[in-house]
This record gives sequence, C-alpha cells and structure tokens, in this order.
Amino acid sequence: MRALSNIVSITVLFLMVIGAVESNVGTVLKNLQDELHFKTLVLFFNSSDHCPASFDIKTLGVLHLITSEKGKHYLNAYVDRDVLVMVCLWQGLENHQLSALYDSLQHMRATPTLLLLRHNMLPVLKQLFTECLMHKMLNVIALVDNEDVLYSYRAFPHFEIRQKRLSAEGLYFESKLKDLGGHAIRTMPDRIWPRTVVYNDSNSQRKVGGYIATLIHTFADYLNATLDINWNEELLFQGQIVNLTTAGALDLPMCLFGGNFSELTYPIELAKWQLMLPVEPSVEINTLFFMVYEMNTHLLISVVMLLLMVLVWTMQGVDGVLRPFNCIDQVLRGFLAQSFVMPLTCPLLTPAIIHSLIAFSGLMLTNMYVAYLQMLFFQPPTTPEVTTYEGIRRTGHKIFLYDEELSLVKTTMGLDFWTANKDIFKITSSFTELQRLRGNLNTTFIYPITTSLWPMLKERQSKLKRPLFRVSPHFIWLHFVVFGLPVEENSIYKDPFNDYLSWIHATGLLSHWYRCAFFEMVQLGQLPSYQLEQDTTNRDMAWEDLVWIWAIFLVCCGLNCSVFLAELLYFRYVSKSAKASISQCLRG
Repeated sequence: MRALSNIVSITVLFLMVIGAVESNVGTVLKNLQDELHFKTLVLFFNSSDHCPASFDIKTLGVLHLITSEKGKHYLNAYVDRDVLVMVCLWQGLENHQLSALYDSLQHMRATPTLLLLRHNMLPVLKQLFTECLMHKMLNVIALVDNEDVLYSYRAFPHFEIRQKRLSAEGLYFESKLKDLGGHAIRTMPDRIWPRTVVYNDSNSQRKVGGYIATLIHTFADYLNATLDINWNEELLFQGQIVNLTTAGALDLPMCLFGGNFSELTYPIELAKWQLMLPVEPSVEINTLFFMVYEMNTHLLISVVMLLLMVLVWTMQGVDGVLRPFNCIDQVLRGFLAQSFVMPLTCPLLTPAIIHSLIAFSGLMLTNMYVAYLQMLFFQPPTTPEVTTYEGIRRTGHKIFLYDEELSLVKTTMGLDFWTANKDIFKITSSFTELQRLRGNLNTTFIYPITTSLWPMLKERQSKLKRPLFRVSPHFIWLHFVVFGLPVEENSIYKDPFNDYLSWIHATGLLSHWYRCAFFEMVQLGQLPSYQLEQDTTNRDMAWEDLVWIWAIFLVCCGLNCSVFLAELLYFRYVSKSAKASISQCLRG
C-alpha cells in the first residue's frame, strides 16, 4: 500500500463496451484495445489538468491506474506486459512529469504509450519524441485535441515524424525495429572460443566467427541492420565488456555473462563453472614390476605353493635332512616355468598328477605375468587421482585465477575456503595470459573453465595417448550458471532479441551453430590438435627403469653364493654316513 501511496485512485471496472465512443480519445482507446488487448491502463496526469481521457476510461472493461506526476512507481513489479500507458500533457511539456513516466517504466520502456497534447504543443513535438528516443521509448504515439491525426516517429535509419489519420487502416503501434534500414548495432567480440574467434580472411579483412558471433550476425540480418564491431586489440574480461554495455558504448556485445537478469537477455547457455586439472602423471616404470599382482594374489600363490610342497614331500617320504629343501626347489622351479627332476616312483600318489599341477601353475603364472606386464608398459597407470584441495597442495600445482573473478570465488565458496586454500591460488591481472596458458594446455597450472569451453579443449587432446587435462566432479564451483548476452537495462534490442532467441532455441539452430563452431575453428587453424614434442608414454627403457630388478638380482646372487658356500662347508665337514644318506635322498 505504501508503494502506491501517490496513486490517486485504483478502480476495477468489469463492464462491457457499450456502443461507439464519440471523442477522438475514446475512438483511439477503443481501437487500441482491439489492437493490443491490454488489460491495464496507466494514466499519468497533473491534478490541475482537466484531462478528457478520464471520461472515456469508464467505458473500458479494464483495471486502470490513475497516477499523478509526483508518483514514481516501479510498475514492472506489479503490472503485467498487457498494459497501455496514457500521459496527459494538457498543461504543456513538464520535465518532472516526464521524469516520473521514465522512472515508472524502468525495465519496460517498450510499453505502448499514448501522449495527449494540446494544439499549441505541436512545435515541441519533435523535442518530445527526441527525448522519448533518448530514453529508449520507441512505442510512443501522440494525439492532439480537435485533430483526427496520430503522430509518431521513425527512429531508424534516421529520425522522422510521421502522421496517420484515425480513419486510416493499419496498426497504431507499428514495430520500429522491423526494418532498421542498415542502422549499425554496436558490438564487440570477447575473443573466447568457441563463442567468438577473430581472424583475417583471404582479402586481409578482419572477420569474427564462433556460435555467438553467428547469433549476432543473423540477428542483425533479421532486423536489416549492420554491425559496428569494436576490434579492440586488448583481450577484455567479460566484466569489462559488461561495463561498456552498461555505459551505453555497446548495444549487443558478442559476449556471455552470468549476473543480474535485468541486464541479461534470455538464457543462451546453461553451464557449470569448475576446475580443469592436469592429468596425474604415470607411475614410474621401475614400480610396474610389482604392480602386476595384488597382495591377495601373492597370498593365494603362496598358499598353493605351500600345498604343493606338502604333497611333494609326502610323495617322496620324510627321510633325509635336505628333503624339504629338495621339495621347495622342485615346486619353485615349476612355478617359474623352469625344468625340475620328476621322481620315477611314489608310495602314495601318482607323480605325474602332482608335477603336472606344478608345471601348469608355472605356465599360467608366467604367461599372465608377462601379459599384464606388457599391458602396463604400453598403458602405464597414473598415480591416484586428486580429489581434494589438500591433494592439489601436495601436487604443487596452483589454480590460475583472474583477479576480477576472485570476488566471485569468495562469494561462491565462502571466506573460510579462501582463507584455508589461498596458498594454492595464483592471481593474475592479465586476462590475456590466462587465455593463452589455458588455450595452449599448459600443465603448469589448474584453470577455471565452463562446460561450454571444455569440449573444445578435450577435442584438442583427442590424438594424444593420454590427455593432458581432465575435469572432476569434486571441483565444481558453480553447478548451475545461466549465461545470457549483457544488454543495457532499457535496451531497445532486448525484447526483439529475446523473441528471436526463443525462435532460435526452438528450431535447434543454436546447438547446430555450436557444433559448426568447432569445424570453423579447425578450418581457420585456430584449433589444431595438440601434439607432444616428446611423448613420454612411449620411449625406450633406461637402466633407471630396471633399478629394482638389478637390486633383486644382486641380492639373489648374493644369497645363492651364500648357500653354495654353506653347501661346500657342509659336504667338507659332515661324516661319510651323512653324505651317503644325502646321496640316497637325491637319487630317489
């Protein structure tokens, strides 16, 4: 109620239109109701005026609001778009009354507006229409008392006042943006592919491609307009382009931005804002030899070997001091696919069955080990994936962030997050440097990225055996970001562009242009496949790769020599009877 304190009266009339209205105002209102089907009529007039419209309004079955020039209300908050505004300037051109009109129509300047003037105001009609154009009000017509003529103006390609008789056929409010007659729409590419890409054609003429550029180009053709492109050599951040648009320097920039919906068009893109992380490095080759079998597999092999040793020992009897070592030797040789002595007789079990099991186990283990080892050599696994910010800290990488995005990170993730993890950020004041490093897939840093750019960078890595970057669900900063074109809050192009964009979305053309942007960039050489100068995933083995194998070999050689010396000492100093017993054990 306080917001409408200056409203003189609010009256709801549910009446049927009875007969024809004799006055010019009544005739115009009746025709406008048939043309616009408005449900709300907003009347601005001075309390000292004797506005003739107040008598004609009562015959219309609408909700009408009668306000004075002192009432400045944000009408967009409580009326729909089916509205007609009527301004009674019976006392002359008063700036304060027009100022109330402009303030009340904030964010809805395209509302059809009817001006009621006296005959003595015709000399200032051009000034009045010029001021309306300056305040982005195109749908304005004027009716002068005692005349059956409606005055309007054409804004493009040049300013022109037009007249139309009340009895003439056609619409009162004709679209002034249907044909701009070559009027220039000011724009600027953001140079962020695949949205926009700037290049020189075969005639050395500067051009701009990309799916957002295609959208703006086709919209200009739709309005029969041209594009005045600001070829700014310096790469500007989206926020800087938005500031230029808000200041009125640009009409429709080739740029996407997520922010206040009153300063954006309908959504063009729904995306996520997340981190693009370097793929974890491959494990060292010298550790692959121990990754073939897991611990559970080693335990299973040990149990099977122990069972087979018990069977061999049982099969050969329990006499002899070195018989257990002989059994271990046979089973171990069999598991390593080496030759071993098969006894000819057995008191309990058939020797062929036991030793066939040993040989088969050795064959399977050896072949499986070689197969898995070769697979690991050609496709070595990576180190465990980083899933936390502490993991990022351990890798030594830093998140490369543009300084103007820092406030958004603090707002989105919270000040506690920033305080705890600011050491893993590298803040830069150069947006160009961020674009260059990210576009060149520099693995020194981690980069924030949207889901619209990621498919292009992912495709660049398609010819690599192992990609350089990946995205992770653990590092999503914003799960839902609505991107639209930034426009001035009362831009005359906002409504027609929204209508055009709705049609483009419905026909699927925007998705088609997005796919075509990739092929366009490949054709222009802007998206070459990334090639490593030295592919570290495919190289010759070096001696460092076998360091553990050499170490185990030397340890085993030392162990063998120790055992051999022990045997020599044993055979030198044991009794002849022990020698005979050992010889008998070895023979059979």
